[in-house]
Parts: sequence; structure tokens; C-alpha cells
Amino acid sequence: MRILLIIAVLIVLPLSAVRAADDVIAVDLAVDHVDITTGFTGSYLSLFGVQDEPGDIAITIKGPAREMVVRRKENVFGIWMNRTNMVFESVPAFYDYALSTDEAKIGPDALRREYTIGVETLKFRPRDEGEDAALVQEFQNALIRNEQAQGLFPTEPEPITYIDDKFFRTTIYIPSNVPTGLYTIETYLIRGGRVVDMRETEVKVAQVGKSAAINSFSKSWSFIYGLMCVAFAMGVGWFSNALRRKLS
Repeated sequence: MRILLIIAVLIVLPLSAVRAADDVIAVDLAVDHVDITTGFTGSYLSLFGVQDEPGDIAITIKGPAREMVVRRKENVFGIWMNRTNMVFESVPAFYDYALSTDEAKIGPDALRREYTIGVETLKFRPRDEGEDAALVQEFQNALIRNEQAQGLFPTEPEPITYIDDKFFRTTIYIPSNVPTGLYTIETYLIRGGRVVDMRETEVKVAQVGKSAAINSFSKSWSFIYGLMCVAFAMGVGWFSNALRRKLS
């Protein structure tokens, strides 16, 4: 069984990457794209790798950057209302990471912050300069909690498992609510408190089939699409009422 697993990894990895003399690690994806179709419920992304030198492996995946608004509700005369907000720039639409060892052992805090290995190392820049640092941290923590609640940020790292001494793999779940775009995966070999080698690969998340056609139509002909949705809702309502009267 172990021999079969090794052969499978070698098939997935490009031979040129495996045999490159200067490469300490080589990585590749089982599939380099995620297709969002009608009824898409999420997908698993598998990454395989080979390391020629000892060390710990850390893998991060980030979705396309976007601007995000965080609002805070306050009690005003017994009514909860949005009173304050903060806009953050270049927030990854999706973030996850995987580790081959315990998070405390993967490397010093400075290294983890430099390469954003772990949710607590993420730092988002507010659009308005001069914001109070404590307030920025408060809103950032709220943003991370919101993303975790939606499954777009992790609460703990994914495990990296070793097929053999040199071959490793990990699987990252891509939820159904991820936005489309190009996702960047970075794999680090860490030894002695520093990054020995790094590899970067990309995966494309895109709508295909009927889902893509509907999405394109809704953007190009938004007014007509809205009218069609209203007409469809009215038709379903009329039909259900007529059926209920007939059966009563």
C-alpha cells in the first residue's frame, strides 16, 4: 500500500519539479481548479509534496483580496442600531492553513507573522489612516470572528500527513460560499527558526455551466433579471394558493 501511495504522488507531481536539483521541496495540486456549478456544496482541495531535507511544513491558502466593512451595533433608546463601522482594505476572501507539527513548534512568532502562518498573524489595514490602534484591533477581531462563522477563516490548522519520510499531503476544504477568483497557495519548509525553501502555486475558483450563465445574465441584464425573479415568485405564490384552494 505504501508503494502504491508513493507512485500516486509521483504521478501527480511533475517529474521536472521532483528532479530539479535546486529544489528542496516540490508541490503540486491533484486538481488546479474548483468548478462552481448549480447545487455546489463545497469541494476538497488536495496538495501533495516532496521534501529533500528535514524540517517542518507550513501551507497557507488565500483567496482574492477585497474591501470589507465591519459594523458595530449599539443600543440607542432600546433599539440596536449600526452606529460605528470600519472599512478594511485587501482582506483575503478566504484563508486557511495547514501544519505538519504543533502551531507552537512551527517557528518563532516573528516568522509566523512575516509569512502570515495562522489566523492570529493576519493584519488588515483600515482605509482611514489615523484610527486608534485598540479600536482597529477590536474591529479586526470582529471581522475574523465573522469570517470564521461563515467558514471562510479557520478556527484551527489543517493537518499535514506524511505518506513516507519525504512525501506529504494535506486536504483543504473549500466551502460553497467562497467567491470566485484566483487563490494563492504557499508552501514553506521551516528549519531552525527560518524558512529554508518556499513554493507558490495557484488554484482557480470559477463558476461553470448553468451557474455561470445565470450569474453572467444577472450582471449584464440586472433589471430584466430582477423582473424575472419577481414574476417567478408571484407565479409560484399564485400556483400554491390555487392548489391549496383546489384541495381544500
